[in-house]
Amino acid sequence: MDGHEGGIRDRCASVSGGPDGSGAGGPGATGSGGPGGCAAGRSGGQNVCAGRPLRRAVFLDRDGVINVSPGEGKFVLRVEDFRPAEDAAEALARLRAAGFLLIVVTNQSCVGRGLLDASALDRIHDHMRELLAGSGAAPDAVYCCPHSPEAGCDCRKPEPGMLLRAAHEFGINLSASWMVGDSARDIETGRAAGCRTILLIAGAPGGATAAGKSPAPDAVARSLGEAAAVILGEAGQRR
Repeated sequence: MDGHEGGIRDRCASVSGGPDGSGAGGPGATGSGGPGGCAAGRSGGQNVCAGRPLRRAVFLDRDGVINVSPGEGKFVLRVEDFRPAEDAAEALARLRAAGFLLIVVTNQSCVGRGLLDASALDRIHDHMRELLAGSGAAPDAVYCCPHSPEAGCDCRKPEPGMLLRAAHEFGINLSASWMVGDSARDIETGRAAGCRTILLIAGAPGGATAAGKSPAPDAVARSLGEAAAVILGEAGQRR
């Protein structure tokens, strides 16, 4: 699709934006420098990018967060198998309205394993954007590691490569951003990048902690809707 500089097979981490290659929130989703071409790295909130304050983002795992998980060790291999989580669109729309960038960061080793090719994965992500766009919740960018676990790349979570690259390309303040995922690997990734973290645990009772999970997340939620409420509550307190 137009949002790629090369394609999944010849990039360490592929990124796809909107149909024009720009993502829902503007240019920069192609990996060609992002807004202002600045580097955010692990910057604090006082830094600026091209004369502008760095932006806040919510980084989101895909399977089990935005869509219903296909199950441990399984993959979404067809468009028709992608089923949005019940409250995903509403939660993402609320986060966008509050000024957060929405960045999907997903491991899809099904590509490296030969179960799915780049164009099929693009179609799944196009379908995801189309489903969410009607609610104003389409992600600003989708970063994907297509490699197998044995590849030793720096983009496969729990390595923070996809988050650091997004910070560079979009001018993101990582310390004011969040990583939301449903596995300890996602929490490790967020912490390694300097973000606050939320672990989704289906059916977790209110006030539950992530006992036995290492490292511990900053918060635990039962759904993306609950996670959004935590993020928005924290954002309100810091104003």
